[in-house]
Amino acid sequence: MMPYFEKHHKELLDFANTEAGRYLLGIKDKDRIVKLTPNSYHQVRDVQKDKAVIEGRFTIAPTVGNLLLPIITKLEIANDYKHIDEEMRYKAFLHYAGLERSKLFPQVHLATATYDNAFTTIGCRSTGALATIRAATNAVLVMNYVNSDGNCGFHCSFDSSTYIINRWYFNYDTSAIPDSATIASAFLRIPGSATSIRYDNGYTIGVYENTTGSNTTLDVSDWKKWNTTLFGSLALSSYSGAANNDIALNAAGLAIVSKSSYTKLFGNLVEDVANATPTGFNNATFNLTGQLLSVTYTVGGAALLMMFSQ
Repeated sequence: MMPYFEKHHKELLDFANTEAGRYLLGIKDKDRIVKLTPNSYHQVRDVQKDKAVIEGRFTIAPTVGNLLLPIITKLEIANDYKHIDEEMRYKAFLHYAGLERSKLFPQVHLATATYDNAFTTIGCRSTGALATIRAATNAVLVMNYVNSDGNCGFHCSFDSSTYIINRWYFNYDTSAIPDSATIASAFLRIPGSATSIRYDNGYTIGVYENTTGSNTTLDVSDWKKWNTTLFGSLALSSYSGAANNDIALNAAGLAIVSKSSYTKLFGNLVEDVANATPTGFNNATFNLTGQLLSVTYTVGGAALLMMFSQ
C-alpha cells in the first residue's frame, strides 16, 4: 500500500483537500493537508517565519489507505478513457465515482481487506491470588481482538472472587515525521464510551511505553513487556463516556516518539503498574472510531519545501 501512496501522493493530496476528501477522512477544519500515508494525515497548523507547525494524526490500522485507495483506484480507471474524448472521460468519471451508473463501462468491484482495528489487549480473569495473576503464564492469559465500539476497556477490578486485568498495547507507525522535525507536543486520544465506567477505588488511566518484540503483532508472552515511566494520566473520575479523552504526553513520552519506525505505547491503570489490590470495579470502556495518536512537530528548510511542493 505504501508504494502506491508514494507514487500517487499528489493526486491523493488533491483529493484529500477537497470538501469530499475532508468529509471522508472526518476532518472538519480547513487547514491544508500536506502529507498522507496509509495510517496518517498531516496538516499545517501555523507558519512561523521559516518554519511550519504540522500536526500529524496517526492510527494503528491503515485507516487513511482503506478510505482513499478504492476511490482513487476507480478514478484512475476512469482516466483511462481520456484517449477517446473528454465527454467519455467525464462519463467514466461519474460512473466510477459512484455518482451516475452507465452501461457503457464495466463494473469494478475492489477487494476490501479485512483487518483488525489493531486495538489489542492481553487480559486475565482469574480467581487466583493477585500476585499470581500479575505474574501470569501464557496458560491463563487471553488475547482479545476487539473490533466494535464500546467493547474495549481498561480494567483492574475485583468481582466477588475474581480479579480482572486488561492491558492495552498501541503501536503507531510514525515514520512519516521528517527526520529533521522537532517534536513539540503529542497526545493519545481515547474516544469515551458510556457502556461501563466505574472507579470504586478511584483509579487512574496511565500511558507508558510498551517493549513488545514486534511492531505489528502481539502475543500473550508480551503480558509484562512495558516500562514503568509514566508519560501521562487521566483519573477515571474525570473520564468522559461521551467525548474524546486526550492524554497529553510529557517530555519523557515525547522523547520516545519515533521518526523512523513505530511509537509504541502502553495503556493501563496506574494502580495495576503499582501492584495495588483492587477491592471493587475500576474500568472505562472506549470506542475504536476516532482513536489516534496526535503529534505536533515543526519543520523548516528542505523538509518544509518538500511538503509544500506537493
